[in-house]
Amino acid sequence: MENNTFATTIYAATPADRAFAYLRRLQNLDEWTLGSRMVTRIDEDTFMGTASGYQSMLCYHVRTLAHPCPDPSTGSGSSRAESRDERSRRARFAAIEWQCGYRYREYFKQYPVFVFPSKYADPRRDEDGSYIHWVSVIDPARRTEMIMQGIAAVHHYEGRGLKAALERGEGLTQPAKGSVSVLSDTMWVDAPIESARELLADRHALNSWAPMFRAVDAAAGSFVDEYERRVQVEFAACELGDYVLVEQDYVYPDLGAVQRCPIVLVPSARAFGPEAPGFLLHRIAFVAGDGSQTFGRTTTHELTAESMAIKRMLEARAGNVASFARGMSYEPDATRIAVARNFSSAIVAASPDIFAPEFAADPYPVYRRMRDEYPLYFHAPTRAWILSRYEDVRLALTNPSFTTRSYAAQTEPLLGKTLIQLDGREHALQRGLLTPSFSATSIRERFSDLIGNTIDELIAAVASHGCADLVKDLVVHLPVRIMAGLLGLPAADRDRFRGWYTALIQGALNLTGDPAVAVAATTARDELDAYLRPLIAARRERPGTDLISTLATTTVESDRLSDEQIVRFAMLMVFAGGETTEKGLSTTLRNLLAHPDALAAVRQDRSLLPRAIAESFRYTAPTHMVPRQTREEIQVSGGMLPAGAEVMCFLGSANRDERRFADPDRFDLHRPESDPERAFTGQAAHLAFGGGRHFCLGAVLSRFEIEVAVNRILDALPDLRLADAAPPPDTGLFLRGPATLPVHFSPQG
Repeated sequence: MENNTFATTIYAATPADRAFAYLRRLQNLDEWTLGSRMVTRIDEDTFMGTASGYQSMLCYHVRTLAHPCPDPSTGSGSSRAESRDERSRRARFAAIEWQCGYRYREYFKQYPVFVFPSKYADPRRDEDGSYIHWVSVIDPARRTEMIMQGIAAVHHYEGRGLKAALERGEGLTQPAKGSVSVLSDTMWVDAPIESARELLADRHALNSWAPMFRAVDAAAGSFVDEYERRVQVEFAACELGDYVLVEQDYVYPDLGAVQRCPIVLVPSARAFGPEAPGFLLHRIAFVAGDGSQTFGRTTTHELTAESMAIKRMLEARAGNVASFARGMSYEPDATRIAVARNFSSAIVAASPDIFAPEFAADPYPVYRRMRDEYPLYFHAPTRAWILSRYEDVRLALTNPSFTTRSYAAQTEPLLGKTLIQLDGREHALQRGLLTPSFSATSIRERFSDLIGNTIDELIAAVASHGCADLVKDLVVHLPVRIMAGLLGLPAADRDRFRGWYTALIQGALNLTGDPAVAVAATTARDELDAYLRPLIAARRERPGTDLISTLATTTVESDRLSDEQIVRFAMLMVFAGGETTEKGLSTTLRNLLAHPDALAAVRQDRSLLPRAIAESFRYTAPTHMVPRQTREEIQVSGGMLPAGAEVMCFLGSANRDERRFADPDRFDLHRPESDPERAFTGQAAHLAFGGGRHFCLGAVLSRFEIEVAVNRILDALPDLRLADAAPPPDTGLFLRGPATLPVHFSPQG
């Protein structure tokens, strides 16, 4: 027996068509296997799932192996144990193949499964069940001691579970016993698979590898066995998916019996990898289960002996005589074993976990490993595929094969259907109505005083102290005040708006699903919605210079935004605009303070400040991840993404990709990609503001707020420096920035 191959057979008192349908459904593996669990559906035949409790990103696939072989009984010959009409009506067997791999459409392991109706196994028996036979091939380059020591026990246990699952479906409360036993043997043959097909489908060659049969008239299929009993032999060969099937029927007319002995030839390239030569010779024989059979193959030893003869003949013809002496099993060279085991170990043991504490503490070393070793992988806890390389993330942001449908589940329950979810004409119309309000000219003309006065007020509260926490004392207050001013909310309502703003932000970032946070966020949404609608109606009647007035009165081709669309956009601004600006300002300040040369250069030449902001957004992007969903299958550098896949695009990793940026882990004001004329537009090299048709509408506003704030801080707080030797780290998962930024400066006033 080939020692990389393990075959298992069970009998189930379940008709073959129902057994096949059950096995064809991947979700049913959850019911009877020890560790295979389907987690995320890709399509009806493909799931991402777990295996054996430690592999958390396997891709499972199932396919039908069509059976096109002609019935061997339709060949020439004389007497039959049953009439030709009876045998031609006999059910064929059905077959499927389970496949699994670490990536979609890249499967390294296949399990052929054969469902033999009872009438196929023994046409004489009045039994309507199924003999289910499956083959597991372990690539010797990937096997471990635990696999080899435990696989027989696992197959036995799972086989019992499968039998019980099928028979429970038939109403049985006790295991049924089949009337037939199934023998099988596997042997590796170092020869072309076509030569085996020709040999094993040729009745004239039977005596050369099975001398227990002697030809009387080989052309007519007439033989006698070792006791001179008549045997009518019928062979037929065909392709069965990627395999070769040779069906061999041995009919004993004087005994009123038939033995069916199908043979499956498995290409080594499919079983072990593309470089493996030869094929696996897998032979099956059905015998009476009570041990009473005295004809044909009655033990596995007979199959093994004949397979040795087949192997010797075919390898000699192929000029591979030395292969026979090496034994029955395939063994790869030592180099391939080392490479494959290293790859498998890395995949199983070290696939990056974006929820791990070390990732939250410092994601950049993990990002490098993602880009180098796991450019595409499935993250089971989020049920999403992860992209981390620059070119892949940019593709996801700009290619129409990727959509923003993910937001329907992620933000719509809280914020409603917003601009980021839209596509096509609806997206173009809304964006066209919104864009004029966010041009650089419009922002400077209408909101310069608002932004400047707001930051001056916050600075004045700390300027005389000589120390401050820039995040807690200034930064966290700035976006909410500016947002309220942009929307034109009355000053008396500022505190109410702060409460809504805080609750919405916390709700959108509620990754743990805290019910109290969720309830508070929903309440804030409803209250803000109710607050905004009469305000919008009033601004339609008496518009001012605020953003709501502009949105309420702007038209494009006679279209204007509805109240619902304005409310939804305001909700989006509260979350996306406020949080991004807060994180962007705090990281820009921290990065300048952590790099004194850069800070001195900006103090000296304020024209460098936009470059500093652009470089800061690349170096420590406020938003580290945006979701997308594939519209169709699409190739990325790490493999194939399926249609309908949830995809996590890591902007924070893409912006540190050494394939795109030279020395990406260095904060560099003079980096060519920091050109402020492009860095805040859709032509930006960095991806901090996204890209394509969903490029951040508020990028220019964010830049302007940060630019005004940093300029005013540098003017008002001389000798600004970090209070501690080490700059504070960023915190957060997908939205990152320092939670605190203690500084010293020369007191003023």
